[in-house]
Amino acid sequence: MDTSVEREEVKPSIEMATQLAQALEVSLDYLVGSTDILLDKNIVSKILDIQKLKESDRQHVFALLDAFLKLSCKAFYKTKSSKSQTLPAE
Repeated sequence: MDTSVEREEVKPSIEMATQLAQALEVSLDYLVGSTDILLDKNIVSKILDIQKLKESDRQHVFALLDAFLKLSCKAFYKTKSSKSQTLPAE
């Protein structure tokens, strides 16, 4: 389908672009090509919930996340490193 929007003859309004992004469940940035990061709807929902917390509670959540991510990254790279060391040379 070759529409006037696809041919760039007509630019959709911000309201139309917002509705399209919501229908496709993507961000406006993703829709217009400003980012290639597609955010998971559940993650965004949790981030919004965290923003509603008191500052001290948010800091606790961030500390837990930081600790978990640090450990996860170490485990990932350790596993990746040990796998690369066991691969036979070609």
